[in-house]
Amino acid sequence: MGNPIPAQPWTGQERFWSQLTIEDREVPGLAAVEVERENKVDKKKAKAENNSKKESAGADDAKVKITIRILTKAAHDTFTSEILPIIEPTPGKKTLKPIAAKHATLAARQVPAIVVLKVRGPVIKGGLVEYEIDAEEQRAPTPAPRLGKGGAPAFGNCADLYLALTKAQNAYVQARGRIGALDVQLAQAQALPFATNTQNEIRLQREQAISEADAAQFKASVIEGTMRTQKCPQVVPPKPGPKTVSGSGSAGA
Repeated sequence: MGNPIPAQPWTGQERFWSQLTIEDREVPGLAAVEVERENKVDKKKAKAENNSKKESAGADDAKVKITIRILTKAAHDTFTSEILPIIEPTPGKKTLKPIAAKHATLAARQVPAIVVLKVRGPVIKGGLVEYEIDAEEQRAPTPAPRLGKGGAPAFGNCADLYLALTKAQNAYVQARGRIGALDVQLAQAQALPFATNTQNEIRLQREQAISEADAAQFKASVIEGTMRTQKCPQVVPPKPGPKTVSGSGSAGA
């Protein structure tokens, strides 16, 4: 389940919903993001029954649509020189590179990275320059196990899994540490007058950190399950970590 919506756009916090970051670069202009994710449905109809039973056959990667509206020539120059080269489809590329993207909508739907499929524009609408980007979410790949003699798991594969598990656990600890630090910052900002924008920015960062912690915790649990399935030696049972809680960002996650 996605994180709660981090801010309400009807309370004077519109800027909070128009900021898009791609590969740690803030995109100039106003960005609107839509995310659509749907189930694959397997319909099974038994004899003598009128209504078919619907079973989940998984879910496709979410479709992401981004609309960027640019207000000034200087902002457009920045977009074409710094952002467009990152997202521009390039003929001849065999593998599409995932792109890190941050936006309130992406954080709410837990989409940390995208693969760009199509870029349209520039077109002039209402006196503004507009670009549209069609993309899909990028999930972490699941590597196929390497097998040794007789189909047993190769030692190298278990070593890779141990390394991946350590990285996932470290990522979880780091994300939890950021959540704690942001809680302190938010408490300090709430004590200051006229700090609404600062509070909103901290809340957005906190929601992103929560998404990263949840993703790392889930990845670690998947890796541990894979290690058990492949009978890797000395697999320690997973310890339940503290549950991440999304909310307004009051002290304590």
